[in-house]
Amino acid sequence: MKHIISILSAIMLMLLQTPSRAGHGGTAMPHLAIDRNPASLASGGARLLNFSSLAGASSSNPSLIPFSQKTLDAGLSWQNWTPSETGWYSLGASVKAGNRFGVALGFDYGRSKGYEMVDENNNSLGTFNPVELTGSLGFSCRFADWLSAGANLRYATGKLSPDFSRGCFGADLFLTTVLDSGFKAALGVSQLGTPVKSVSGEKFSAPSSAAVAAGYEIKASGAHKIQAELDFRYFFAGSLDLSAGFEYCWKEKISARAGYHYGDMIPSFVSAGTGFCFKGVRLDFAWFTGFGGSPLSNGISAGLGYGF
Repeated sequence: MKHIISILSAIMLMLLQTPSRAGHGGTAMPHLAIDRNPASLASGGARLLNFSSLAGASSSNPSLIPFSQKTLDAGLSWQNWTPSETGWYSLGASVKAGNRFGVALGFDYGRSKGYEMVDENNNSLGTFNPVELTGSLGFSCRFADWLSAGANLRYATGKLSPDFSRGCFGADLFLTTVLDSGFKAALGVSQLGTPVKSVSGEKFSAPSSAAVAAGYEIKASGAHKIQAELDFRYFFAGSLDLSAGFEYCWKEKISARAGYHYGDMIPSFVSAGTGFCFKGVRLDFAWFTGFGGSPLSNGISAGLGYGF
């Protein structure tokens, strides 16, 4: 066990020292850092220790799966991240095998507002809608009652014009601990992989980051559960994001959530939402909005899931 932890820690330290850019540009495909899960988005995007829905574990922290109370958690969600510009659809599922192993699979599809194309004579060629597509696969293993590790692999591609597409491979590595006292913590790195080439051939880095999270859960009288989470994420491009979230749950049936996100890679926003669960069927809703001239103005996200 000590050797496993030492190896993972060494890998994370090495990756933290990786240059933030693959070329002389900035960060490409920043949407890969966005939370698509309405349950955690309602909590300020604090998602690294959020057990409310693990359908999107292949996009966040797969090492949560072996600690889950569910064998299967699947879901479909929709999100208008920037209400007037982009709509996203996500489909995912996680499966726990026994008490030690977990597998997750996910797909994200985004379609942006169309723009008019013209030829060299300024004649209209119609409208084109840029699209983004991401597929991810996650694995996890619980090495001890209190510790698990997980990894995600993904490929993201996007078509920005009829003649130009770009894509990249990425990977996540996470360690998670959950204690009987209610304390939980996670440490990991996200979106480490190949650079993204622009139409001119210049190379840009994806939004790679290192993260640490801590949370605490309190159960009272068997009917009430309160949990709080704080996520810190450092993007190698040089920005720091922080997400703080709170959730109250009554009899595992009705949830109320609220949170705050501060950051540069992902604009700052406040959020709130609710969730309902009956006989394994789950409905989650989130509302979020930014400040000042932020593009995140009165965005919403909704999800339908099933688990047992």
